[in-house]
Amino acid sequence: MLNKKTIIKLISALPIALIAISPNIAYADNSGGEQSSSETSQSKESVSYQSAYWRCINKENGQVLQTMYADTVKVVDGVPERKMFNLGQVPKQIGDYQLAGQVTTKLEVDPSNPSGMTYIDCDYLPAHHSEADEHHIQPDKQQNIVNDAKKAYRNYHHTDKGFVAPGYYDQHNQYHPTMSLDEWRQKNKMPGTVTPGPNSKTQIAAAKNKAKKQEKNKVPGSKEKAKKAAMAKNKAEVKAQNRNANILKFVVIPLIALAIISIFIPWQKIKGKHSHK
Repeated sequence: MLNKKTIIKLISALPIALIAISPNIAYADNSGGEQSSSETSQSKESVSYQSAYWRCINKENGQVLQTMYADTVKVVDGVPERKMFNLGQVPKQIGDYQLAGQVTTKLEVDPSNPSGMTYIDCDYLPAHHSEADEHHIQPDKQQNIVNDAKKAYRNYHHTDKGFVAPGYYDQHNQYHPTMSLDEWRQKNKMPGTVTPGPNSKTQIAAAKNKAKKQEKNKVPGSKEKAKKAAMAKNKAEVKAQNRNANILKFVVIPLIALAIISIFIPWQKIKGKHSHK
């Protein structure tokens, strides 16, 4: 049978044992939540969207007159909800420009398109323009579209390396745009306010100053993410500490008190009996 000293030693060791295992219990709970969250995210469907836009282009110089939204189709796990875009009708006139020629009204959704955007180009000509006039457009005026773009790029980057032209000329010296000005600026890493042309130098100087100010006041996204991650970690640690404190306060201490009471009261009774003898 255990003597009094052995029982007291066991009671003293009980709080230490409980405190030692309590952090493991807290973190086990946290890890279980993370695993559950991971399993839920894996079961979610992969959802993306494909959108179609009309791109109205001045056939004389390749200028994009207007870009208009046409339709969006949802793609779930690589399968589009509709096979074809609902394009509707492109306007026959934009300002002083009229639609030239026929435009496709059927376009299939490509779920593998990485950009998620499809452009349908349609040509426009001035209302007073005739088909015969097309052959009298000055070749050097047409070529300036690419030259002006290259000049703006060179003025900004101080090199021609990496330049991407906004279009090309075919064997009949006809210009064909391959992108809008916004896309051209993005591909050539140019500020959003710069447009290729004779005023590009002034625009570039203003855009550089604006970009510097924005960069100065910009908070990098990576720092924000790191800050949020640190806050989440601190919150988890505080939660675990509070849990351990609650275990000690509401479980360990009452158990110790109960053990002491259950041992010492019978012991006093035994002692009393022996003293009467």
